[in-house]
Amino acid sequence: MNKIFSLTIRNLKRYCRDKGALFFSFLSVFIVVALYVFFLADMQIETIKSTAGDIAHIDQVIYTWILAGLLCIPAVSVPLIILTFKVDDVVDGVQDDLYVTPINRTCIMFGYVLAALVAGLIMTFLTLIIGELFILSKGGTILSFTSTLKVMGILSLIIFAFSGFSFFIILPLKTSSSLMVINTILNTLIGFFAGLYVPIGFLSEGIGNVIKIFPLSHGASLLRQIIMKTTMQEAFHSVPEKISSAIRKDYGIDLVIGNHLFTSYEMIFVLVVFCLIFYAGSTLFLKKYKRK
Repeated sequence: MNKIFSLTIRNLKRYCRDKGALFFSFLSVFIVVALYVFFLADMQIETIKSTAGDIAHIDQVIYTWILAGLLCIPAVSVPLIILTFKVDDVVDGVQDDLYVTPINRTCIMFGYVLAALVAGLIMTFLTLIIGELFILSKGGTILSFTSTLKVMGILSLIIFAFSGFSFFIILPLKTSSSLMVINTILNTLIGFFAGLYVPIGFLSEGIGNVIKIFPLSHGASLLRQIIMKTTMQEAFHSVPEKISSAIRKDYGIDLVIGNHLFTSYEMIFVLVVFCLIFYAGSTLFLKKYKRK
């Protein structure tokens, strides 16, 4: 355990020393916030008004919806930045030095992953605080302590699951150029699969179902159900159930494939299975590499 702790601290120190990594951790968040504050938020508000009428607190519904999806960006992108250190170690020859030490290769893997988890939690928590302050400045209410704990619990699961996914993708890479390609692809797709760039219900049924199958949409849905709960109750208490249900589906608060509505427990189960698959895959890959 001490070996894993030492490797985790090593990777966190590298992250904190890299000012570029710290900057790019928030760059995607700032871009999305700017897009919604200056361009897209009003469009979403008008879209809901055209469906549900001119109801009170509709702006708060959109702000909380944005925040819930926004948290998925650092939850995936920050761990990805930490895990790129693994490729840097390959390029610099550090990985070979680590592999000849008595440290188990699974311990080395978790040294990267736990550093990704810690950094991801810190950055998502900072994003949550900034988002909550923004909502408060717009006349909204902040989350209760219990709801905040639930949000951080879901974020922990998302970060841990996608750290395993990212590590599995990065594991075979041996060059910085291949890493840049993977980084670009994954960072581009995060907001799309979280249903943040375009609400899921606004896409074709086929594309919408593909997004709903991907576990990040389940994590985003769980976050929305917690963060938007109070605001949705205040805004839609006098709106017909049929209309409010349609809005919940369109905006990814509820996930429905066919006639099946995913429960919270089912969405958590999807994330856990996703997590186990890629950690198991990474462990098997490391053992196979060792035999070579």
